[in-house]
Amino acid sequence: MFAITGLITVFTGIGIFRRKRKFKSITKLEFNFSLKSLKFWLAILLSFGVGLVGGALGAAGGISLLLLLILLFRFEIHEAIGTSVFIMFFIALAGSLTHFYLIDFKIPLLISAIAGGIVGAFFSARLANFFKEGTLNKISGLILIILGLVTFLREVIP
Repeated sequence: MFAITGLITVFTGIGIFRRKRKFKSITKLEFNFSLKSLKFWLAILLSFGVGLVGGALGAAGGISLLLLLILLFRFEIHEAIGTSVFIMFFIALAGSLTHFYLIDFKIPLLISAIAGGIVGAFFSARLANFFKEGTLNKISGLILIILGLVTFLREVIP
């Protein structure tokens, strides 16, 4: 299963790396989402699935949200990175509070995880703003290709 996930990540990275078309900003783009729209229900279903997997398993929530925002909602990569980090904050907060409540959790671990999350969020937002859209597409695509290859090769090569 991880090998297939790795391959999907590689192909998604290639698609983002080669992406040339620039989409309108989400603030300028008008979504015609209605309750009867297939895109609306698909967005609800996929968002629920990403939230469930990210919250319950802690697995790939941020990357899944990033891909959902880029591929389904056609966000520009700058907006997709910021939005996925913002949403993942709430998913991670809910998961960590639940773990804190249910498990004898060490406070220093909690503080270090919170500090790491805050520093990582601010660093990624600052770093993303230094690059143009095309350059950020190339960097994000390359990171996804590398992560996908590592995941695939780790499962295929014993």
